[in-house]
Amino acid sequence: FFASYHSLKVIGNINSNSLVLVDGASGGVGMATIELAKAMGAKVIAGVSSEEKIQPPLSVGADKVLVYGRNKDSYKAFKNEVRKAASNLGHPQGVDLVVDVVQGDLFESALVSC
Repeated sequence: FFASYHSLKVIGNINSNSLVLVDGASGGVGMATIELAKAMGAKVIAGVSSEEKIQPPLSVGADKVLVYGRNKDSYKAFKNEVRKAASNLGHPQGVDLVVDVVQGDLFESALVSC
């Protein structure tokens, strides 16, 4: 949980009004990040690579789970879906913090969705 806490509180300084995007949300660090963000009162959009991975982030409290897929076209669609989800969750300006445990090309798409 240390990496998650450090990302959320020390770097991101989130609070109960924050919206956090967590990529790689179905893995251990991703799920820990969701749990901590929710415990801090934040809303969470979780990103996963496939439909089969949607349930775990929901089980720990993610407000919305989106599939980012595995190629640049799906990353582009993911970026647009994050913007829509952020607006639907009361954050039309986008997310406040991106916690990306996947790294690589996905990070750019996640970052520009903010």
